[in-house]
Amino acid sequence: MKRLRKRKKKIDLFTYKLVGIIRSENKSIISLINKDGETINLAMFEELNDGVKLVDMSHDEAIFQTEDSYLIMNFKNQIRETNEY
Repeated sequence: MKRLRKRKKKIDLFTYKLVGIIRSENKSIISLINKDGETINLAMFEELNDGVKLVDMSHDEAIFQTEDSYLIMNFKNQIRETNEY
């Protein structure tokens, strides 16, 4: 069951593309878009869905944390999974 749930979380993230990162001293956000053209803006530590939380960002990557790993998304729509970042 846990494996199926983890797979679903990753699929949800894979349906989006990273299209923007805005960083400032007060607030930092990313923008994601899906194939239907719907956009989502996430601030630091907000969840895309249950258990997939935005925990860090750089000028070209957004880092999400799940229960067991980190998912790192870049502007080329590549997502890497790692145990630490």
